[in-house]
Amino acid sequence: MGIFKVTFKLESEYENELLNQSALIERDVDADDLDMVYQILDEGDYTEHIDDSVVIDIDSEEKPIVVNIEYVKIVDSSGTVVYEE
Repeated sequence: MGIFKVTFKLESEYENELLNQSALIERDVDADDLDMVYQILDEGDYTEHIDDSVVIDIDSEEKPIVVNIEYVKIVDSSGTVVYEE
């Protein structure tokens, strides 16, 4: 198994667009190959374990309409970018 570093982009969308926020976070994924990484990421609950509070405006009473989480870059254990959006 190898360690793949996956960069996720989180974006919150509010009715008041001035409150919208975005952030990048990284997570390590243990997998044999890139196909296995995709399989792990595409399992519905993987992103549920990512803390989205970094894009939530805690000073506002308004709640976000939606918080989007998607992977935008994957780097293999040798440091090679194997996927980038």
